[in-house]
Amino acid sequence: MAKKEMLTVKEIEAKTTPGRFGDGITQGLYLSVTKAKSGKVSRAFVYRYTSPITSKIREAGLGSYPGVSLAEARETAREFAKQKAQGLDPLIERERERAEAAATERAASSNPTFEAAAEAFLARYTAQKNAKGSKFETATLPSWRSTLANHVLPRIGKINVADIRRADVAAILGPLSLAKGKSAREGKGGPTVALAVRSRLENIFDFCVEEGWRSDEIPNPASRNFHKMTMGAALGRKTKNHRCAALDSVPALWARLAQEDDTTSNAIRFIIATGVRLREALDARWDEVDFATNTFTIPAKRMKKGVAHVVPLSAPALAILEAQKAKRTGGHIFPGRLAGSPMASVSPASRLRSLGLGEATSLHGFRSNIFDFVTEHFDRELAERILAHKVGSEVTAAYMKTTLLAKRRVALEAYARFLTGEAAGGEASNVVQFAGGVK
Repeated sequence: MAKKEMLTVKEIEAKTTPGRFGDGITQGLYLSVTKAKSGKVSRAFVYRYTSPITSKIREAGLGSYPGVSLAEARETAREFAKQKAQGLDPLIERERERAEAAATERAASSNPTFEAAAEAFLARYTAQKNAKGSKFETATLPSWRSTLANHVLPRIGKINVADIRRADVAAILGPLSLAKGKSAREGKGGPTVALAVRSRLENIFDFCVEEGWRSDEIPNPASRNFHKMTMGAALGRKTKNHRCAALDSVPALWARLAQEDDTTSNAIRFIIATGVRLREALDARWDEVDFATNTFTIPAKRMKKGVAHVVPLSAPALAILEAQKAKRTGGHIFPGRLAGSPMASVSPASRLRSLGLGEATSLHGFRSNIFDFVTEHFDRELAERILAHKVGSEVTAAYMKTTLLAKRRVALEAYARFLTGEAAGGEASNVVQFAGGVK
């Protein structure tokens, strides 16, 4: 390897011997010098680093000199170093930013307004219904048009479909959900109208993704999960609290389930170790697990918030997957009784009841346990990220690009040591005692 020394502009321009020369004041930054057969010398900056995701050495080209100055190369290298410290891979982030920029440019130049997109959707939807002999065109289409004309188009009809966000939809659904009495009777809204509008908007935005007018990585702004609170309040729905076991009692339960070593017990332990929701675990598939990076990626369509979630896998979680892999029968990690189907939700709940724990805790309650542990030993924001909760306002989220993967991995490994009795206060006993309580 070439001797590392601080680069200067004078030295860069003087170097003609092919090789790689490190910058003594910017870790990972190198000047690469090559010489063509014609004798022409080329100089370019390279950032060399170890990916925090794959643990492999990667190189990111920063541009040729003098098109990119030494100062600019150093600044970019420092930015890449910051990303790496946050658990991000600079090359992956650069490609993501380029893809987002390209998508924005395409959207600005070719995407239709919502009104035009809605018309295109209705034309295709009507044709599909007519082909099936449905009476949609005469019986239901007028209602669709009326709904859009009265409640949607005045607000977002002229907006580019790629620019519509959840807040735009909430501004439509909120007033509709709260309309009562005379206003509702006059067709100005009401819970039933709000439900119909949300469902129809969701269909239209799904169509926009299929047409390439919206990115499939951006959640549907009319998703039911996004508007439960806005519409639930108007419909008189109440939030249900989940039974939760005392944190200190969870290691004993973990040890008892580990002795069973069957698929249902393994599913429960996987939920305890990762903090994922019941169906996020039971519907998990082998192609969502990356054993090279020790991660489990839940696709957006299976997440409550409609955003893909990467779960770092601790040693016990990986051991559970290895145990399941040994008896693999299909695509699901936790298969059900019917071939090709995932485990039913009642199976883990029944197992808890058979252990005499059904009244003391719920499967969802284990998320509260992991939240309490991480909040106490690390910080609340990290606990929220582990559970895939929204952190801060939408403006904050827009600027917060990191998912804190590396820090989440450290926290989950610490929790795993607590579960298995390797950490202080985590020694499992043979008696499972649960404290009642609602969280």
